[in-house]
Amino acid sequence: MIINQVRRRLPGTIALLLFVAGCSRQQQAGEEKTSPPTVAVKITGIEQGDAVTMVDAVGKIEVLRTEKLYAPVAGTVLSLKAVEGESIGKGAVVAVIRTKESQAQINGANALLAIARTPEEKAEAQRTLQLATSADNSAVVRAPIGGIVATKSANQGESIAEGGEMLSIVDISTLVFVADLPLSAVTEVRPGSACRIKLQALPGEELDAIVVAISPQSDAPSQTVRARMRFNHLPASTFRLLKTDMAGTVSIITGHHPGAMLVPKAAVLRNDEDNTNSVITIGRDSLAHIVPVELGAARDSTVEIRSDQLHAGMTVIIEGQYSLADSTKVTVAR
Repeated sequence: MIINQVRRRLPGTIALLLFVAGCSRQQQAGEEKTSPPTVAVKITGIEQGDAVTMVDAVGKIEVLRTEKLYAPVAGTVLSLKAVEGESIGKGAVVAVIRTKESQAQINGANALLAIARTPEEKAEAQRTLQLATSADNSAVVRAPIGGIVATKSANQGESIAEGGEMLSIVDISTLVFVADLPLSAVTEVRPGSACRIKLQALPGEELDAIVVAISPQSDAPSQTVRARMRFNHLPASTFRLLKTDMAGTVSIITGHHPGAMLVPKAAVLRNDEDNTNSVITIGRDSLAHIVPVELGAARDSTVEIRSDQLHAGMTVIIEGQYSLADSTKVTVAR
């Protein structure tokens, strides 16, 4: 009788066991489906260093002192010892100009000599030529400053009018860099501010300079104000390469923050909806944690961050963090 009862209950028991096993497998499958995936990311460490705030502007090289030389008298240019690009010392003889009157007397004496036929006529014409030559009233033109000959407008043997331009001399010791600063930066920049200049003609070089003057008048259409920088401690070999109208950019130092936390710009996430910034760190549990930060000085590839939750040496994600939710499981890609 007992055996018959067992036989009657056995099919139900087996069915129950099969049902329980099926539920267990479904539960495991559900857990596998809902388990969040692990995201692969790349990281870097927060570095500590000096952060420098700067104002950038564009400009060009100009010269403060240029002298143009004009003919003091009308006449003929007997000599002109100036060549464009060459150096000339202050007080050096640049040109000699024979006046029109002297030239007319010499030309007349030469004409008499040309038509003289007898020995007496030739002797008389020769004395006249010597007298005209000895009475030559030529003007000597000297360089008022030392520098480089920039332009030459006259040539030897040519006639020139009184007041006619002959050449211009540039005093290269007065070469400066002039830039147009945005008006928003005027309160940050002042005379004495150190700066670095990069010229398109000298790639790879940064020239030290200092702000020496800021114009009291702004340009309304461009909303800029002109600032003048003086080159500082340049090697002679570099200074000789500088030319007027060389274009470039200047970075003016406006602040210095020692011991700042620095990260690559790629580590910073920007939220345009609420104008906030953040970085994502990784905890010991391999979970991502979003940390709000304030930004400071930014340069070409790095930016200063400020947060009480961060310190130098902590890791931040620089790749794979976009759309990454807080507490997401991550793994570091090698």
